[in-house]
Formats: sequence, structure tokens, C-alpha cells
Amino acid sequence: MSLPRTIRSASTVHAKSGDNICIKVTSKLPSASARWVAIICSHFDAVMDGTMGSKFVAICKGCGFRSEELYAGFGFQGAGDHYMWPSICPKCRSFGLKDQRHPPQRCRRCKAEVVFYGSEDFSKKYFPDITKVEPVGEDTSQNILDGRHVCPECGKVALIFESRGDWS
Repeated sequence: MSLPRTIRSASTVHAKSGDNICIKVTSKLPSASARWVAIICSHFDAVMDGTMGSKFVAICKGCGFRSEELYAGFGFQGAGDHYMWPSICPKCRSFGLKDQRHPPQRCRRCKAEVVFYGSEDFSKKYFPDITKVEPVGEDTSQNILDGRHVCPECGKVALIFESRGDWS
């Protein structure tokens, strides 16, 4: 896996499909000095047809859990300045789409900070007790279509994400 490249300030990001990229988002203060407000890192899969994101379905090979279609990405489905992505609560296993651009995101049920599938620090955040860490897909790839993930229903590492195409 290659290390992500960082873009400091840009209106257009040039990357090829399969790249891992990080974008530093800046905000101008009234005094005209800049301050860093966010770093967004992600695996970049190029979409050339004008779509705003990807559709996924999460399926557990252990217990049979199956999510509704998950509309991940930018756009009007979530409205505004959001990047919706699948997440899970490490405390109560609540599952759904949360805004990855504005961390930390909190669980609606228990108010714990959620963990995003595909994040390279998933194991560290989801398994706070290092003696109970299980190998998950995020250990080898940031692409959620690779490997198995923690199921929100049974808690086993048996969940896969299947692509259902793109949405616009």
C-alpha cells in the first residue's frame, strides 16, 4: 500500500484511480491568516460520469445481517458540505452513514464516537483492549470492498460490503 500524498490547498485535485490521497482544507480567518481545519484522507476511486458517490450493501456472512442500500459520498442525498460514509459505534454497535468530513461523529444511541469502516485506525479505535483485537479488512486495505469487517448485528468479523454501482 502506498502512502497517501497530501494536497495543501487546491481547488482541483489531480489523482488517478486507486490513489490514496489526503487533502488539507483551510479556512481564512478575518485577519487574513490561514488556519488548518481538517485533513481528509481517503482511497480515491475515480468516477468519470458525473456521479456523486457509490452505493453499497453490507452483508454479514455469519448471521445474515443485510443493510439497506447505503448511499455513500458527496451530494444532495445528504445535502450540503457532507461526505457520508459507513460507520459503527464501538460501544453499542449502532450502524449507519455518518459525515466523515466533520469529525468527531457521535452515536445517536449512546453518544460514543463512531468509527468509520475503511479507516486505517479502525482496529485501534474499535478494539480499545489490545488483547481482544481481531484482524479486520482495514488492517490491509482502506477500500471497504476488500476483506471482512465487524458486523453490527453479531459483532463477528464476517461483514462484507458489496458495490451496487454509483448514484448522482
